[in-house]
Amino acid sequence: AHSRSGIIAFSGGVPLACFAAADPRIRPQVGYITLFGGYFNTTSLLRAFGQRAIDIDGKQEKWQPNIVPLQTIANIITQDFAQNEHDLIFNAVSTNTPLAVNEISSLSPGAQAAYHLLMGDEPERVDANIAALPPAIHVQLAELSSGRVIQQILAPMYLLHDRNDTLVPVTESRAFAAALARIHHPYDYVEFHIFN
Repeated sequence: AHSRSGIIAFSGGVPLACFAAADPRIRPQVGYITLFGGYFNTTSLLRAFGQRAIDIDGKQEKWQPNIVPLQTIANIITQDFAQNEHDLIFNAVSTNTPLAVNEISSLSPGAQAAYHLLMGDEPERVDANIAALPPAIHVQLAELSSGRVIQQILAPMYLLHDRNDTLVPVTESRAFAAALARIHHPYDYVEFHIFN
């Protein structure tokens, strides 16, 4: 008999667990994957940051993200910008201090888009701002999404998410579960209220 191991991951570690479980070198040995508060699609995560809101059961609900994922996403989407642009945006996000109008207009179009998404100050322009991000960033957002490997995973998946999670919105696990259901992948999904 072959021994198998499960993989358990939390929050930002969820894509890494998925990429590992999809790796042909270990795929048959993975017994299960348990994912707590993970995200399915990096672009939809960024959209939630930009809107400071999530769509739950057809209704829009305010969502205020924690500083840690904001800084993490800030690092990802500004890494190809000039150093001064990265620094301006990262400091604004970290201190929650809006840039002055002239500072914003000094940024390249892609950097302006990133700034507004991270600060959540243009919720009505979220899709336009996502579209305005440089192509390399779009590639990276796709690369970092758990959803891109679910077809290659053999193990059953157990998803858990706190309804009021401020690190990653609960809508990410709901989207994850819906995608697994569409491809008839064995999964279970549980939502709870224990972290507030």
